[in-house]
Amino acid sequence: MKTIEELNTSKVPIVIIDKSLDELNDVVLFPEKVEKAKEVIAKVGLPKKIALPQTSVSPITDHGNDPFVVKKVEEAKSFFQKNGLNGLPKSVK
Repeated sequence: MKTIEELNTSKVPIVIIDKSLDELNDVVLFPEKVEKAKEVIAKVGLPKKIALPQTSVSPITDHGNDPFVVKKVEEAKSFFQKNGLNGLPKSVK
């Protein structure tokens, strides 16, 4: 178990899933809304899948010249030069 200090400094959210909610998996909570939705789908149908327009610009295949990636790599390089591996979480080391 982690200590309170480790939990307070952790950037990962703590989520506890209540297992007693599993019994509600097959229960319809709003039957009138389900019926209305079924009527609308029967009358109108589901939306068609829309194809995205083709662009003349080819997608980036090499991120080496992408300014965002270059900036992030430089930030990571300076972080590791300053902190070494001490700045990484223990699970990554």
